[in-house]
Amino acid sequence: MGHANIDVTQNVYGKSWWEERVDAVTRAVEAVTIAAQDAEKEAKKDEPESVSNEWVPLWVPQQESKIASC
Repeated sequence: MGHANIDVTQNVYGKSWWEERVDAVTRAVEAVTIAAQDAEKEAKKDEPESVSNEWVPLWVPQQESKIASC
């Protein structure tokens, strides 16, 4: 490659195929993760704000006893 020392050539051009594959997989996983997070954010935007995931009982014993005593 024209370098006076083999160490320079090896440092510049010596990236192993394993390191290249690890880098490629890492970039792919990051891209998929970001896409999934963006899709989740978009889905939450379309959801009405008044919707709650909290469970609310329809029958409460204390209220029934108050009504019966009227």
